[in-house]
Amino acid sequence: GEPILCIHGTGSSSILWVDAAAELGRRGRTILYDRRGFGRSERPSPLTMDVNLHADDAAVLLDALDAAPAVVIGRSQGGEVAVDLALRYPERVRALALLEGGGLALSPELVRWVAALHERIFAAAAVDPGTVGETMLRGVVGDDGWEALPEPVREVFTANGPAIVAEERGGLLDLTAEQLATIAQPTLLGAGRDSPPGVAEATGIEDSA
Repeated sequence: GEPILCIHGTGSSSILWVDAAAELGRRGRTILYDRRGFGRSERPSPLTMDVNLHADDAAVLLDALDAAPAVVIGRSQGGEVAVDLALRYPERVRALALLEGGGLALSPELVRWVAALHERIFAAAAVDPGTVGETMLRGVVGDDGWEALPEPVREVFTANGPAIVAEERGGLLDLTAEQLATIAQPTLLGAGRDSPPGVAEATGIEDSA
């Protein structure tokens, strides 16, 4: 079937797409991968990266697999990567599905929230790098949310601590509304009522399910 590329968010990995891939695989050729520095991908030292680098990687991956154009599903920071991919490599993207991601820097409230989260993450990294993943997720989903996660999921975020720090230093994709408006591919935006502050504003969804 038609290629479907899934791009995970900060701290995550392809492992968290497995259940979704089982369903998506009935609709097309579903491709999961660990972004640079995360999961099973190589983690060079020093590790530096940003959205543009991840989009370049995604473009090369699609070419290597002869999978372009693909429907690209991006979660959180993966949505930022998907948007950059569509803007700079439009011939490789058939359609976009952005789950709490894409154009996040358009929300001043979210930018302030992210800056505060960054301070917590960098402070944790300076004291104990092994606490970075936990610190980030407690900031995103709250203490109860972190405690409710299955242990294998917590282990994924804990192991990805160095990549989380590098990604957060790289920042959000800095785009204007006018630049986003040049995306011609069909695009689905998604956010939840319990999403971080400003996500609904950035995605244009003020009362989402």
